[in-house]
Amino acid sequence: MRLFMMAAVIIISAASLAPAATERAAMMRMLGDMEFLNLFAGQERVSTMCIGRSVLGQNIPLVIIRNPDVPVESTSRIFIICRQHGNEPASTEAMLQLIRYFFSNPKSSDVDLLRQVTFIIVPMMNPDGAMRHKRRNANNADLNRDWINQKQPETRAVTKAIKQWRPHLIIDSHELDEDNVQGDFIECLGRKSGVDPGIAAHTAEIRSLLISKLRTEGFVVRSCTVSDNRSPRLAHRYFPLTYGIPTLLIESRQSGRRFGSLDERARMHLVTAMTAARCLAGQSEIVKQEVADWWKHRTAAPLASRGGHNRTNTNNNGQPTSETKPSR
Repeated sequence: MRLFMMAAVIIISAASLAPAATERAAMMRMLGDMEFLNLFAGQERVSTMCIGRSVLGQNIPLVIIRNPDVPVESTSRIFIICRQHGNEPASTEAMLQLIRYFFSNPKSSDVDLLRQVTFIIVPMMNPDGAMRHKRRNANNADLNRDWINQKQPETRAVTKAIKQWRPHLIIDSHELDEDNVQGDFIECLGRKSGVDPGIAAHTAEIRSLLISKLRTEGFVVRSCTVSDNRSPRLAHRYFPLTYGIPTLLIESRQSGRRFGSLDERARMHLVTAMTAARCLAGQSEIVKQEVADWWKHRTAAPLASRGGHNRTNTNNNGQPTSETKPSR
């Protein structure tokens, strides 16, 4: 056990020193080391499997974070897609942090969370693009335009995994282009998109809680709604309309100063994933109370101490007052 803990600390410490985006080889080594250490400790909270190969033959890993004493079928399942575009690294960094956290020594409350929720994570869907820091895969295809036709091995692999795991929520994590000065946003399908009204309402409710919670962490995130019935070739359109799975598109801003840093962008994706999991675990009212307490404290604070990320006017729920409709 001592060997296991020492090795786990080495994995976590070495990864935390990385000043730039984690390379695929380093990610695969980390996941492989965790699998090796599991043999000594019998720790089954974090496990990894290969769901397919990229155009260049690189493995596409799937990481499952769960409570081994609870049947997966009895939990709510959140499926997180990272790095469809190879030049958008923040979600990969966020999920590697999440994986390391649950592998090592999570808080008891977060261990309890796994009694209700299972995380299913594709930390790097487009390894060929990530290797070259390019948006597209090795076939020069934009994977987030391939969900209907599924001509690419990467989209086929992820679709097969989603059909196997039958998640209750999908998070499709992205980043805006480096020259895009728009702020962070979360988008989902509205009723006019043709999605089932119940799915539209449920997804919008989760989005509202995510945006409110992110505000307490210093991020002002816009709320965006798809109000057309265009072809569902993007993931956050495809899965709700084709499989009836609530899906959220998360976009973080790469430009800017401190809040454009990789660490801060990753933190935004990490807060989003954990808050979404808490919502699935039935903790929505607790999240609402945390937001209300934050606003109460903020209102009582001196005006001079106020500040925020991507400053804009917000309502009392911590959400931007204007709604726009970007498109990926």
